[in-house]
Parts: sequence; C-alpha cells; structure tokens
Amino acid sequence: MPKAATPPNNEARLRALEAYDILDTPIEPSYEAVTELASSICETPISVVNFVAGGRQWFKSEVGLGVRETPLEPSICAHAILGEELLVVSDTTTDPRFADNPLVTGEPHLRFYAGALVRSREGLPLGTLCVLDTAPRVLDEHQLRSLRILADHVRNMLELRRTTRESREMAQSLRKALAGRQRLIATVAHDLRTPLQVFRLGAELLQSPETDPAARQTLAGRLGRASASMTRLVEDLLDLETEGGGNLSIEREPFRLGSVLEDVVELMAPLADEAGVSLVLEPGPDRAVLGESARVHQVLANLIGNAVKFTPSDGRVSVCMDGDDVRTRVVVTDTGVGISPEHLETIFDPHVRVGSTHTPGAGLGLAIAQRIVEAHGGDIGVESTVDSGTRFWFTLPTHHG
Repeated sequence: MPKAATPPNNEARLRALEAYDILDTPIEPSYEAVTELASSICETPISVVNFVAGGRQWFKSEVGLGVRETPLEPSICAHAILGEELLVVSDTTTDPRFADNPLVTGEPHLRFYAGALVRSREGLPLGTLCVLDTAPRVLDEHQLRSLRILADHVRNMLELRRTTRESREMAQSLRKALAGRQRLIATVAHDLRTPLQVFRLGAELLQSPETDPAARQTLAGRLGRASASMTRLVEDLLDLETEGGGNLSIEREPFRLGSVLEDVVELMAPLADEAGVSLVLEPGPDRAVLGESARVHQVLANLIGNAVKFTPSDGRVSVCMDGDDVRTRVVVTDTGVGISPEHLETIFDPHVRVGSTHTPGAGLGLAIAQRIVEAHGGDIGVESTVDSGTRFWFTLPTHHG
C-alpha cells in the first residue's frame, strides 16, 4: 500500500488546523447536518467531515462509520489533501494507491471515494468532506457540485468558529488592557500624593508667622526636591508607556550613598511627623556606589514614603546601609500593617494595585523603583508579615576609588 506523501508546508498546515481549535471537540448539529445531507445527495451510506492531523485523521462528523478517528496511514483523505479540490475514486480496487489498502481489502470494504477539500483561510488543506460506498459508483455533475458546495460550507463554519474565538480573545485582551489602564491611573494618582503632601506641608509652614528664616530656607530646598521627584515620576510614567517600558538610561558616576539617604530622610520627615511615625536613619559607615544619585533618591523616596504611609501612628520606619566590596545594600524596615503573601508576588507589577490590610498600596512607584535598581545592575526585594511589618531592600554596585 503506497503511503501518502507528506503535504507541502505540512507544519504550517498543522498550525493552521490548530488555530481553528476544532480537533477533539464534541458533536455539533451543524456539522451533523452536512454529513447527512452529503450522504443523501450522493446516495452513499458513508459521509465524513474529516481533518488530517498529526498521525491520525479525526472526524468532526460522520455517517455510517461509528468511529471518531482512525490512523493516518490507511487514510484515503491523506491522499486527497495532496491534490486538487476534488478527488474521486470510482473503484478503489483498480487504483494502485488503494487496491491493497486494509480499508479496501478488509472491513468496511470501501470501493468508492469522493472527497472535496476543506481549506484554511490561508489556503492550506485541512481535510475533506468525503462520501464513501462499499460498491463502485459514479457521481453525476449535480452531486459533485453539491459536494464542493457543502465543503465550502464546512470551511465557512470553521472560519466563523475561528473568528468568534479570535474576537472573544481580543475582547478579553481589551478588557484586561482597560482594567490595567484604570489601575495605572489610580496608581499614578496614589504615587503623586507623596510629593504633593510635601508641598502642602511646606506651604503651611511657609505661611506660618512662627517659621523662622532658616526654616524657610530649609523648606524651600525640600520643596525643590519634591518638585524634582514629581517631575521624575512623570518622566518614568512616559518610559513605562513606551516600548513596554524599555530600558532606563542611567548615568553611572560614583557618589556617596549616605548623603542621599540623609537627604531623603530629611525630605520625608514632615510626612512621618504628621503620621506620628518615627523615621530613623540608622548610624553606619558611608559607602560609595556607582550610578545616578537622582534615580537612587527616587527609589528611596518611594520606599520610605510607602513605609511611612503604611505604618500606624507610634510605629517606626528605619533606614540602614551595609554591604561589601561588590554590592552595597539599603534596607527600609517598618512596623506597619504588612503585605499578604499573595500580594507579594505582584508587588512590582505596574498594572496591579496591591492592597494592604488597611490602605490601598502603590504599584507604579515600586515598578519604577525595580526598573531603576535593575538598570543599575542591582536587585530589589521585599519581605513582609501581615500586622508585623515590611522590609524592602535593594542593592547597588559598590564603587572602588
């Protein structure tokens, strides 16, 4: 028995078949109607909507066979998909391709075959609508034309199925994108609150007649840094929205990390005071790191701001620094409400707004912090226990000079 050749572009053909998600699906009345009508018009006891898959032929609908699939090797349809739109074998016993086929020499003793191709939208042959008989026969032009029309109908049903599925997937993607955008907008509003609160508190102090000139000078510097932080947040939002975030451009220069820590702690002190939270910079040796100080300032402002925000009154937020000759580490620890384990997995996702026990949390700021740290060649992580506190840490390359 000559084995059917492998169809041209068979891998593409199989991918196209998979795209219709038709294999191994339940019986459907619309396909049953096609095989019944084909069998009736062609006056054959057997009719099949057949798809040639990898190593098997599978029947979406069949009349007269009683099975849903058979091996590919004895398949007559495997030969049909190699040719033109219609393959007709009036007597299989006189065709050298099928004379010794086990389906011809044994049950069900097939003698007649006519199959019309069912193609994908790309024009690749997926299978056939075929009619078969146990006696040789000839179909007239009306019957052959009807077989082709019904095969086209099968193709149209497949296209409707594929289009419906693709539309459903597109709708799901759009819903997910819209939900993500809504969360992103909410998160932006949340992460802008920290510099805005600095502005508010600074404005109140500047308006107070009890604020001395030296304090006013300190407040002016603090407001300038808050403005720069807000500008940087907006710029990074634009970064996140282009090219999937892209890579941040980091200016790698050595700087003393201790001065940045002192500056951020001093900037956040009014927020901590208003919240009744103790904000402490732990003493320790200063360390030099390689990177961009303004970006690191932004990371620290976000981590410390969140720590203050999620720590109840009379709680404590501490900042410390340690490391070795390769990595310098900064740790921000709070005694706040903590983060649940399931939320820890998505804490750095810019489109997921993570909630704490009492207060809605940040998403964009932490996503930006992660990108900044990783752009420096460092790592960032978090450990947390609900109702006990949270510990954020990040590393930067240590500078030797």
